Amino acid sequence: MHITRGFAVAFLGAVALFGCGLVQDMVNVQENSDAIAVSLEKELGTKPLVGWNIQNGTVTNVNVTFPLEAVSQIPVGELEAKVRASVLKRFEKPPGQLVVSVISTE
Repeated sequence: MHITRGFAVAFLGAVALFGCGLVQDMVNVQENSDAIAVSLEKELGTKPLVGWNIQNGTVTNVNVTFPLEAVSQIPVGELEAKVRASVLKRFEKPPGQLVVSVISTE
């Protein structure tokens, strides 16, 4: 019984340490995503939705979505370049994939 209790305590401690790192990574990525949205809002006049995927502490995908009506006059290449610059400024390592998209509410 004593060995089982010791094992359970050690197991819970290991899970807590692993979970804390994961949670902290997610918090950091979310803070960066929020900063990207604010930065792009200042530059373009509209706040995008910024989503992301993380795997083993590495950001694998960043998805930035704008309302079509707000960015329809901006050339696609220019919009992508502004988004890429903002993303690269906030993340130490560039994401594996950057998706810039627009959504129409009509």
